[in-house]
Amino acid sequence: DYDLIEAISVLSFKVGALPAQLIFDYIVNTADDVPSDQDTAFFVGAGLGKNKKKGDWSVFYKYARIEKDSVVGSINDSDFYGSNRKGHVISLKYSLYDSLQFGTTFFSTDRIDSWAPASPTFGNDRNRESETRLQVDFTLKF
Repeated sequence: DYDLIEAISVLSFKVGALPAQLIFDYIVNTADDVPSDQDTAFFVGAGLGKNKKKGDWSVFYKYARIEKDSVVGSINDSDFYGSNRKGHVISLKYSLYDSLQFGTTFFSTDRIDSWAPASPTFGNDRNRESETRLQVDFTLKF
C-alpha cells in the first residue's frame, strides 16, 4: 500500500548572469505495513544554466536515495532503475541549435538492499546491484 507524503523545496537564483537552482525532494510512505527502513525517498540537486537557444548550456547534479517501498518503483525515474537505489547523477547539456540539444548523463548507482531472487524487474540479474553508466542524448524540439 502507498500512502505518500511529499515535500519539495526549490530555490531559484542567479550566479552572475546564469540561472541556478537548488532542489530538495522528500517522500515518506506512511502506510501501516511498510517497514520504517524501507519507507523514505529523497533527492538533493543543484543546477546551473538553462537551454533555450543555440549556444546555451546547463549542468545538473543530484544525489538520490530511494528505499524499496517508499514510492512505486515502476513509475519512478527509470534511468535510475526505480526504487531500492542510491547514487549520483550528473547531466551536461548543450544547445547545438535552437531546436537541437546534445546531452550526456553520468550515473553511478548502487542497490540499498540485495535483490530479491524473484525480482519482477531484473530477475536474478546481480549485475544491476552496482552500476556506472554514461548515457548520450540528442533532443529535437519541434
